[in-house]
Amino acid sequence: TVNLTGVGESSDRWFVLDLAGENRGSDKTALGPYRGNAYVNDFQVYHCMMDMEIPAGLRMQGRLTLDREELQKLGITDLSQMDTLRIVLAEYITSENRLGDILITREDLGLQQADAAEPAPETVFYDRDGVKLVFTGLGADGRSLDMTLRNESGDRAILGVRPVAANGWQLNLGGWDFTAEAGESSRQLIPVADFIPDFTELSDIRLQVYPCKRNAELGFNEPQYDLAQETELTFGPAAQHEDRGSVLVEYQGVRLVFGGMDTNYYGDLIVKMTVINESGSTVRWNDSREPNIGTSKAPCALNGIDGEYYALFDGANRLEAGLRAEADIRISKDHLDALGLSAGDVKTVDFIWSLYPDADKIDYVQFNVQIR
Repeated sequence: TVNLTGVGESSDRWFVLDLAGENRGSDKTALGPYRGNAYVNDFQVYHCMMDMEIPAGLRMQGRLTLDREELQKLGITDLSQMDTLRIVLAEYITSENRLGDILITREDLGLQQADAAEPAPETVFYDRDGVKLVFTGLGADGRSLDMTLRNESGDRAILGVRPVAANGWQLNLGGWDFTAEAGESSRQLIPVADFIPDFTELSDIRLQVYPCKRNAELGFNEPQYDLAQETELTFGPAAQHEDRGSVLVEYQGVRLVFGGMDTNYYGDLIVKMTVINESGSTVRWNDSREPNIGTSKAPCALNGIDGEYYALFDGANRLEAGLRAEADIRISKDHLDALGLSAGDVKTVDFIWSLYPDADKIDYVQFNVQIR
């Protein structure tokens, strides 16, 4: 048995709850949260620590700690804002053998019960075979999507959610996985605003939702994109964009705009560019000398020093009509070192940009781009 004995002395990093455990079995046991996760107000949160090793026949005291930074992402800055905390206990060594749940409520913490809030209206994104994904609104900061997976099927359910576009920007992101055992729910905030350039408020978003299968042998979730569904949400008027920077290429409603040079954490050179597609059709681009030949490398000259690269552009190179996308060039620090340059030394960049006005055809127009 594990019991809550009180609220411990918290720190700038952690909230602390004091626990007491008793082992009436014949073997030593070590307890911890299942896969290091906890559920606060039904949100799945990480960095929950609880390590209790209890010899047979003894009682032991322990602590449960919650990462303040993780809770702040949910708008929780004080324990009084926590309605429920659910910990799934597991044997600490394997963390796979689920033993049972600890449910801690506001009343258990000695806090006054909050008035019941009106349930938020829900938008169903996915509903199939007893598995439902619902959207209940934006997070407290207005930057995240509040989403819950409800699993009323008889098996574990895994859904992937991938933001495709928002505020007129194409988002070249991976997905967020939601996992819920049979009869359970999983709630997350998806911080979409972190990936939208020049974000002020969310005006619209398009999402792709798809079921996943767990590959236990390789330890990852395999998306089933053939069963994917797309959905759109509109929160207000369409976002307005101010094109800052110099236009490098303009062709049939497609513009390549230079936005300056920067460096990343690793010292790589980042040439910041944006592709704006107002052509009415999906386009794509390529940086190779012979773009229809897979082995052709991408030529690029830095300060007049010629070089070749397997790929210049980070991210996807396909853009739907009416959207814009970041199309940055990244030159690694190792390559700059080989040329005897630092990122700050680079004053000119010359490369080839091949534009396919119709993304599904092999016809392209090629431009020699010069950045000064």
